[in-house]
Amino acid sequence: MIRKGSHKSEEYFGSQHRFEHWYCCIRDELQCRRAYRYVLTQCSRHGICNRPEDYPHTHVGVELERAVKRALELKAFLIGVPYKRYAQRWKH
Repeated sequence: MIRKGSHKSEEYFGSQHRFEHWYCCIRDELQCRRAYRYVLTQCSRHGICNRPEDYPHTHVGVELERAVKRALELKAFLIGVPYKRYAQRWKH
């Protein structure tokens, strides 16, 4: 995950830190892999640097393959949990 070392004013929306709303519900292996890649490559998408390895604030606590293997062993993926944002669209 990318971890910020400071709490600058632009990181806040009102009194809420902009990352406080990130609650993850990983439903399957594909979503896990996509989320990992998305977070890892955030610095390059935003033009901070070309490679995540070059950004000093990128920290990987567990490698992807190990994390996926363990999640599968523990049956930790929340298969069948609906996506709230998509359920709202399908109701109409």
